[in-house]
Amino acid sequence: MSENTYIVEYSRPEDERAGTHLVLLLHGYGSHEKDLLSLAEHLPQEGITYAGMRAPQPVGTQFSADTTGAHIPAEATGYQWYPLDQQLNADVRTIEQASDYVLEWVEQHESHYASVALVGFSQGMAVATSMVRHRPGKFAALVGLSGIRGRIGLSLFQGRRAQSHRAARFLRQGPGRPYYSAALCGLHLRVDSRIYRWHQRFCMRAPGTE
Repeated sequence: MSENTYIVEYSRPEDERAGTHLVLLLHGYGSHEKDLLSLAEHLPQEGITYAGMRAPQPVGTQFSADTTGAHIPAEATGYQWYPLDQQLNADVRTIEQASDYVLEWVEQHESHYASVALVGFSQGMAVATSMVRHRPGKFAALVGLSGIRGRIGLSLFQGRRAQSHRAARFLRQGPGRPYYSAALCGLHLRVDSRIYRWHQRFCMRAPGTE
């Protein structure tokens, strides 16, 4: 039996969630489960439940090769999905562990909902992207905001599994945070890139989808 525990905040009371579309919100490094959930009041409400999940590690937790899972129970002022070194790099294995942590929760709860979509910011985007890659067809949509970069980004977009499913994707970043690029994502996805006054937007779709 899994020893994972979860802290999740919802936009709806429990008796109003069944049969709605779940949008799971994965916050960024050093934040908490209520962060992205605060945006829910500005988003469509009918038939949708928003859920903010707390990342499984206290912020500042360091990588250990002996660690077999993401969950490290402790109270903190902020939380992380996986460790970062001083250069803000991460071991891809720790992202996979965080992905498995969230997937376990999704698989325990998805039967209550009409569909599940993911929204990830920064570290949360890296985790969400990994989840979509490992479970093609499970998620209705992925929204990624200011996330993965470098070799981590390349590894999360590689592989036929990343290309095969048809989840709608929208990834966005400001021009000051170039953590991924149209060229990188275009290796495996169809990319629509548009430049706005303050932001650059990438609309990404699996090949063969509209």
